[in-house]
Amino acid sequence: MFSVITPTYNREHTLDRVYTSLKSQTYKNFHWIVVDDASTDNTKDLVDTWISEEKPDFKITYHKLPENKGKPYALNYGFEYCTEPITIIADSDDSFESNSLADLKEIWDAVDKSKNREKIASVWTLAKDENDQVVGEEFPKDFWQVNFEERILNLKRPTLGEKWHSWRTSVLRNTKCVTMKIPS
Repeated sequence: MFSVITPTYNREHTLDRVYTSLKSQTYKNFHWIVVDDASTDNTKDLVDTWISEEKPDFKITYHKLPENKGKPYALNYGFEYCTEPITIIADSDDSFESNSLADLKEIWDAVDKSKNREKIASVWTLAKDENDQVVGEEFPKDFWQVNFEERILNLKRPTLGEKWHSWRTSVLRNTKCVTMKIPS
């Protein structure tokens, strides 16, 4: 159901957070794609040890870019390897609660049964910090369907705090990531 993509650059010291939390997931139908943006640390060796484990719970693939070009480029490159219908972007220092993917599956199953399923491109979730506190602002009251233009593009400021995104893979492939500046 899910491709989980992690762009990384010299993050050997934090990448274990993502791996450990993915290993603890109760829902295991996912593929983790690590896109290394030309790291000079031991990221490749670390990921290779995880790939070579005797009984991996999920598929891991590693792709190293020849030169550092930044997160949007690494993501766009990696989207071509996302083969599942839904893609989750996980930064190289993120971690998930053990039920995160199971909860997202339940939400996406409900989306796919809704009358507006063709109009829903992504599901955003709130993120918590190490102290179990929500990072940043809450969502509007009608959290189910929010117009992207109204919620993001016309906001005239960045959304406060972190949010996790899960997207229809086809949308990510067709749209591509860009560095977006919010008008002041």
